[in-house]
Amino acid sequence: MSDRKTAIVTAAAGVGIGSAIARQLARDGMRLIVTDAHAGRCGEYAAAIAAETGAEVHGMPLDVTDAARVEEVMNDVAGRFGGIGVLVNNAGFNKIEPVSEMALDTWRKSLDIDLNGTFYCMRYALPHMIAGGGGNIVNISSIGAWECSEEHGAA
Repeated sequence: MSDRKTAIVTAAAGVGIGSAIARQLARDGMRLIVTDAHAGRCGEYAAAIAAETGAEVHGMPLDVTDAARVEEVMNDVAGRFGGIGVLVNNAGFNKIEPVSEMALDTWRKSLDIDLNGTFYCMRYALPHMIAGGGGNIVNISSIGAWECSEEHGAA
């Protein structure tokens, strides 16, 4: 059976929702894997949470748009800690540009992080969760998922 006390939070080393979720999971006694595309921040934030909470916290650099790296991280976590109990897909991208002026790179980056990244993380965490008898996945979104206007952009 899987160790359901291991939680992975994507984009957790910043100052937003992911870092708050990570901190709370550590306070709740979870073994925490802090991931972020900014490698330096992963280790720093993991050490800060561990010092603050006394929890077991590990930092792992992760660009969620890199499917091979996502697979590697999920396999590494499951192998080292006996499974994955919680995955919080928090990584996201937002750049407000009107649809009529939106750069194609903005559109592609938004889809790659917000959709593909979320899919990759679920795709490679789920086999470990299923093998371990279950787990929990939380996908973070924004009001932008329900709003689409000229002012807010479609991405």
